Amino acid sequence: VTKSDDVYAASGFDGCASNREVGWHLSSDHPDYFPWRGNVSAYDWVPPESCNDMQNDFRESLVVDLVERGGWLLIGDSVTEQHFFSISCTLYPHIIAIPDYSKSWDWDRAWPQHLHLNPDS
Repeated sequence: VTKSDDVYAASGFDGCASNREVGWHLSSDHPDYFPWRGNVSAYDWVPPESCNDMQNDFRESLVVDLVERGGWLLIGDSVTEQHFFSISCTLYPHIIAIPDYSKSWDWDRAWPQHLHLNPDS
């Protein structure tokens, strides 16, 4: 990782639907973090055989599962916010996050965010 945008590929993400405080969530907002972030992203978790449902198309199958069996409601603190952000990266580009924080910086951090299916996906 040599620049902020490298963190997506290093983490196995195509991007993230949520665009609130991306650098903070991905620890890519300061050049001093880049070597550490690269080392963290180099870790490759391999699920055991008992987790045979962790297939290569996990992100797509999770979207289908959420649509067909219902969604999730996450209520909590900053740890929950990080989980929400991680889900937004895992499911991207199949979902979009609302509100779009890149359009205005006057959003209140306490306002809820929502993930919706991306009609273009």
